Amino acid sequence: MWRFMSIQNRNELLCTVNRISCVINRKGCYRHLSRTSVLSVTDNTSIIQQLQKVEGGKIKLEKFDDSKIAVLTIDNERIRNALSGSMMVQLRDAINQLEEWKEGKGVILIGASSTFCSGADLNLAKQFNSPEHGEAMCELMQTTLTRLKRLPMISLAVIEGKALGGGAELTTACDFRLISKNAEIRFVHVKRGVTPGWGGGSRLVNIVGRRMALRLLAGSIKITAKDALQYGLADDIISSDQVTLHAGMNWLKKIIDGPVNSIRGIKQIVTYADDLGTDQALQFERSVFTTVWGAPALMESLETKKKY
Repeated sequence: MWRFMSIQNRNELLCTVNRISCVINRKGCYRHLSRTSVLSVTDNTSIIQQLQKVEGGKIKLEKFDDSKIAVLTIDNERIRNALSGSMMVQLRDAINQLEEWKEGKGVILIGASSTFCSGADLNLAKQFNSPEHGEAMCELMQTTLTRLKRLPMISLAVIEGKALGGGAELTTACDFRLISKNAEIRFVHVKRGVTPGWGGGSRLVNIVGRRMALRLLAGSIKITAKDALQYGLADDIISSDQVTLHAGMNWLKKIIDGPVNSIRGIKQIVTYADDLGTDQALQFERSVFTTVWGAPALMESLETKKKY
């Protein structure tokens, strides 16, 4: 294969291999990759301070030393667990803590009050309505969710109620998805006149394939639990007689039933193999999102208060 490649392609391949080798051989390499190779917006104090002013709800992090499982709960019941600006910062901070938890084997992402997440708080969309604001928020969430995906712990999204828009994107940042019988996943971005901007579009392609991703994103198709299982977007369905979090805990425990170092090592190996093109894909997704954020279609949908 090498002798049929152009000089330029050979050089690009060598640069990639050298860059990967450099990262792999560096002590603490995994943490280094997850923190620095995606984006730098987490160091942007200004946007963090602005987002923190848009208050409401909370991200709750609990770590259980006996099971080695952490639980991240999205809690903003008043607006169906939509993420406020302060919650976005709290989610970033929770991932910081998980990166430092060396004994962890698994993490569960779940919504409070029997629903998962309905995306971003609409008040945030109204206040941060310039392309520059959209790009900064997009970078923060892409970085945070990519770091979640790259954690050396196996992650599970436990989906109850609705996962809409950005909430649907959140589910794609986890390794597995467990869905309740009556739950719904829907990428409603096109109905708002925007595109996915938190990395969910790129990740969805990897999960369900190109053609199905186009159908789900462009068609804004309502995805039932049975559909999600058929499309490969869910790994199992929770029966109606099970408590959702308990079901998620029991399901994940079967996957992580091994020594801490082995489970964490396996997750790192799979992540490196899976992520070689992620940074470039996220950069492109961000550039597209920036062109539609704050545009008339979004503002019109906010004014008419459309519900889905």
